[in-house]
Amino acid sequence: MNMKDLAKLLGVSRQTVSAVLNNKDWVSQETRERVLKAIREYNYAPNQHAVSLTGKGTKLLGVVLRDISNPFYTQIAMGIESVARASGYSILYHNTFENHDYEVDAIRSLVSFRVSGIIISPIQLGVDLSHLQHVSSLGIPIVSIDKLPDIQCHSISFADRDAAFKATCYLADRGHNKIAFIKGPESAASAKERLLGFTDCVEKRSLNLKDEWLVDPGTTEKGRHDAIFKLLKDASSRPTAVFCFNDLLAVSVYKAAHELGIRIPQDLSVVGFDDIEIASLLGPPLTTVRTDSYKVGEEAARLIMTDLKGSDEESKDIRHTPELIERNSVADASLGAGSKKKLTA
Repeated sequence: MNMKDLAKLLGVSRQTVSAVLNNKDWVSQETRERVLKAIREYNYAPNQHAVSLTGKGTKLLGVVLRDISNPFYTQIAMGIESVARASGYSILYHNTFENHDYEVDAIRSLVSFRVSGIIISPIQLGVDLSHLQHVSSLGIPIVSIDKLPDIQCHSISFADRDAAFKATCYLADRGHNKIAFIKGPESAASAKERLLGFTDCVEKRSLNLKDEWLVDPGTTEKGRHDAIFKLLKDASSRPTAVFCFNDLLAVSVYKAAHELGIRIPQDLSVVGFDDIEIASLLGPPLTTVRTDSYKVGEEAARLIMTDLKGSDEESKDIRHTPELIERNSVADASLGAGSKKKLTA
């Protein structure tokens, strides 16, 4: 029997069991006696390392992000820090570079550093979550920025499929029948959801779709450039609009279009996702889907703080609905070549 099993048996949280083991004073006497009685009856032997983690360990949070070079994750980190530091916690960061093995190593490292809790943007390729299940069994609270299957923890996610559907249909409503999609990494649940949203609109509106308009940009800057350049170089076969998994890919579309002498939005309309700071600074400013990642970081940190205070509340699955931000990167194809609908930034 582990701590999770004991907590479930008693109808309390893992944090409550851990607090009893560490003689925390916020646990009621009645609950304390119930937990201690069950420990004796079931011969429960707590993992002593786990007990030390939630006992007199440092006020340290672990944060594991997929790609800290992406401003989306940078904003998440800033949001986490704004709450964590105000609560007296320091942060230990790990960047996984979209690599599952790096994520496993990061979790092991954070456990060894006796972190009080972990906030993670997880890689789910292959859905091997044993490293996170181990953390959960130790009683260390987890907040996932994406929903984790079979892990009892708070999660924050986005209505990616619905948002991608609306963004694609936004292009279709402006007369675009030839729309390409630049995909995200296969390991990201959000990439799958956004692709589904794109294809939902393509099917519902009976849009043209060629295989080469579903672009896998790879994981390197050169790979992104080459894949997008190939998509756009032939004027006779290129799409009239491109919807990108995120704004960084939209920036790559802008670069390739500039090299090829393609005007945005007169010759090519572009929509991104995330609304990172550079989106509004591009020329023309990018129409995109806003996710407000700073707010997500704040929310994740508050959830961790609630758990660390010993809350017995059920795990929350918070789902945000992203907002389409209209700027000037989309032309109205129904008005003819070279025209664009007037939009405000």
